[in-house]
Amino acid sequence: MPRRGLSEKLIVVTRPRARADALLRGLKREGARVLAFPTIRVAPPRSTKALDRALRGLSGYDAVLFTSVNAVESFFARAKALKLAARRPERIGAVGPATAEALERRGWKSALVPEIFDGGSLARAFKNARGLRVLRPRAAKGREELARRLARAGAIVEQAAAYRTVPEARHAAAL
Repeated sequence: MPRRGLSEKLIVVTRPRARADALLRGLKREGARVLAFPTIRVAPPRSTKALDRALRGLSGYDAVLFTSVNAVESFFARAKALKLAARRPERIGAVGPATAEALERRGWKSALVPEIFDGGSLARAFKNARGLRVLRPRAAKGREELARRLARAGAIVEQAAAYRTVPEARHAAAL
């Protein structure tokens, strides 16, 4: 039975549809009326050169750090498109539990998941970085804190755009 707290409430969910299903179901279960209105969508980066180079040279990295589920999915999708088996490096980090779960679904167990789910916390949790070669598949535009902190700790950080987010306005009339 739905709880009264959300009964008769209309909640607009702006997450991309592929990421919103669990949230939509949960809100409906709690009695809310829900309007799915994605404001962004995930698209391939304008260029895959850096990611392709990183994937082909994956054995040369000591660690790969993921800061989103989108990065995980885009990384593995590109590896598949290139017909490459993504060799698991020794150290893998995930910004939070959802990202760690996305990695586990692909057979990569993340040994490093910080208690606070942001790039700065992931960098602080990454110990003994000096001299390590670290790959960070990421959004084409995003925060730089993780890379800056790791570089200050002596890591050699390479970032590769795995995806980009673009505005999604197809459902404006429904809103």
